[in-house]
Amino acid sequence: MRSEDYLHKTTEGLISDLIPAKLNILYELAEEISRRNDAVPYLFEILEEDKYWDLKGMGAGWAPLHAIHLLGVIHPIEYLERFLEVIEKRTEELGDWLTEDIPSILSKFGPSARNSLKRVILKENCDLYVRISAMRALCAIAHLHSEYNDDSVKFLREIVNSDRDDKGFFEFLPFVVDALVEFRDAEAFREIKKAFDENKIYGGLIGWEDVEEIYHDKEYKLHKEIDALDNPLHYFLQDHLNYLKKVTEEEDLLYESGNDRNQYQEQRLISKKEKIGRNDPCPCGSGKKYKKCCLKRHQKKLTNFD
Repeated sequence: MRSEDYLHKTTEGLISDLIPAKLNILYELAEEISRRNDAVPYLFEILEEDKYWDLKGMGAGWAPLHAIHLLGVIHPIEYLERFLEVIEKRTEELGDWLTEDIPSILSKFGPSARNSLKRVILKENCDLYVRISAMRALCAIAHLHSEYNDDSVKFLREIVNSDRDDKGFFEFLPFVVDALVEFRDAEAFREIKKAFDENKIYGGLIGWEDVEEIYHDKEYKLHKEIDALDNPLHYFLQDHLNYLKKVTEEEDLLYESGNDRNQYQEQRLISKKEKIGRNDPCPCGSGKKYKKCCLKRHQKKLTNFD
């Protein structure tokens, strides 16, 4: 269908085309939906009803991902809390999308989202990776709106300086430090050093040598959160959809062959981790060191198999 044909369809009609499209959705359809504010209630219906998340149901699990990216384009701030509730509820279904796309999408809600994001970050009973995604979004907003830098740094420093000693805090702390060092704040440097000296930070996510490199290497590219801040509508570009089809087909073939998918992925990631050094070029082809690129994502997947 041509772009001009979508102009004459009702929003309900556009949503009806979106749901069954799976990965055959046309960019023009997504673009037209993103222009319509009255699409928001329809998109939330997709997110909040179980049948759309079902891999054998309506939209075969893809319709909610389409809806999430479209809401990232529209970013209706009055719906942010509702959006966060969906993310907290659907951590299992979101999988890697939670850490790869959700931070960028959340950051699109802009500075007005900061208090809601802080609430999620401090929510101890919330999924670890939901909190991390909220924190990355908060940092991205600060990097793009420098007037909020000081407030964000103060917020992250308060977490680092916490006297808590429970498992949840120690699991979250390395991710906080990883975000905080990007601001190169002098006071934070001393506090991070103290946290390392007191053995509060462990697990290989970030080492003291990484902190020193980020603070002292003037050629180190800061604000990595901004790297992922593409237009969420680019999710619907044909090249990206073709990539998703390829990945999905490979996983389906693996599953149909009788292998345990989780066991295969776990072994593949362990093998990759053993063969790639932290300072080696990342195998994804980004040109960055492995530790500055995909290492954290691979560690996250390994953690999920524990």
